[in-house]
Amino acid sequence: EEKLNIVIDASELGTWEIDMKTTEVVASDRFYEISGYKSRIKLTIGDTAKLIHLDDLHKREEAFRKAYETGLLYYSCRIVWNDTSVHWIECKGKVFYDEQRNPLNIIGTISDITNEKNNQQILLDSEQKFRLLADSMPQHIWTADTEGNLNYFNQSVFNYSGLTLEQIIK
Repeated sequence: EEKLNIVIDASELGTWEIDMKTTEVVASDRFYEISGYKSRIKLTIGDTAKLIHLDDLHKREEAFRKAYETGLLYYSCRIVWNDTSVHWIECKGKVFYDEQRNPLNIIGTISDITNEKNNQQILLDSEQKFRLLADSMPQHIWTADTEGNLNYFNQSVFNYSGLTLEQIIK
């Protein structure tokens, strides 16, 4: 148990357990930090749902619906802290059932993936700017991966050659 706690602390995961009969959530200090709470308070599953960004609430609902069927919970979504800042979380969990296969409780982890999501967005924005610039140039521009497979052509290549992507790659 001590080694498990060391691993959980080192991975910066928050842990939680939901009692499906009472809807009460018991969680670690790290869970409260990731969720934006300043201190420990009594939580229910409904309280945690209120944190979810309205545009992502369907992801959580769908994940729980699937979890009741499969026994495994997984979703990532945005949450909104009391200060209105938006953060990204990833939740994973396992459902435990009674003899009639009714969910008894769910035990899982939560991680803050805000930095990863922000970095992905920066990369996507940068790629979009590159493509916009490259497509506006009259020069032929293409890129290849490390094995020499061509993977990008600007619009000038298509305009000049009159070929489709499939034809150029062949």
